[in-house]
Amino acid sequence: MGIITSASIIQMGMLGILFNVLSLVPHFFFYVMGYIILLLNISGKQKTKWAPLGIVVVILMFTTGVIMESYVNPVLVKMFLKTV
Repeated sequence: MGIITSASIIQMGMLGILFNVLSLVPHFFFYVMGYIILLLNISGKQKTKWAPLGIVVVILMFTTGVIMESYVNPVLVKMFLKTV
């Protein structure tokens, strides 16, 4: 990530920082939510036991993140690069 950030800032200037943030935005939220739910259930901070519903929610979060990364992120990056 550091190499990509450095290269985009060298090529695009300060817009390179915006480019890096844009490349993480759509899918990153779903990955973070999935990891938080997974860690809360594994660590036992919640009062309930690990339920099959928790497994389904984590799988849905990660699957949604993958779909956002595969389909939505390239469209957003292309739109950004066309405007720059």
